[in-house]
Amino acid sequence: MITFEGQTIAVGPGQTVLAGLEAAGVEIETSCRAGVCQSCLMQAAAGAPGKRAQQGLSAAQVAQGLFMPCVCVPEGDLTVTRAGHAHQRVEAEVQSLEPLSDTVRRVRLKPLQAFAYRPGQFVRLITEDGLVRSYSIASTPEQGPVVELHVRMIPGGRMSGRLKDATALGDRLTVSGPSGGCTYDGVDADQPLILAGAGTGLAPLWGVLHDALAR
Repeated sequence: MITFEGQTIAVGPGQTVLAGLEAAGVEIETSCRAGVCQSCLMQAAAGAPGKRAQQGLSAAQVAQGLFMPCVCVPEGDLTVTRAGHAHQRVEAEVQSLEPLSDTVRRVRLKPLQAFAYRPGQFVRLITEDGLVRSYSIASTPEQGPVVELHVRMIPGGRMSGRLKDATALGDRLTVSGPSGGCTYDGVDADQPLILAGAGTGLAPLWGVLHDALAR
């Protein structure tokens, strides 16, 4: 059994927490549904979510009881809550849209409320009709109150196509997050760093690099 916001929900054999919540009519942000993107991140207030549901999370996230319900098949009773700041939502205004290459577009968004993040994390863009996509943050807070994303233009892609052809400066999108543990946590100023990425995978590394240099 899982308990969520005072509601007790039965979970069938082999059923994930996410599936149980959705079957009960609870709306949860999701994207990959495979325990990778952390879009559906939740918090265990009581009970153990299991190692599989916390694989890839930082030690700090595990200590907070955060887990991914999309791959969590409970072995006992669980009391779960939404993941606090991991799911803050703010409206953001499109500040600029410009191509970095033939296949990548730089999208700069200005949150209309306070939006704290660490370089290297990722956010989810949400449209008014419920389309959700996750993108890594390439900027740092020191660069100003703008969140920079590098979006690959995928042929037929719903979100990338919208950002390319149906989004203008001044338009507003919903930003949810931040999530992810790809951040700079070095305590030794001379610590060597190896940052490996390709394509838009360079975006979070750009933020991490600038964060490390700033320190």
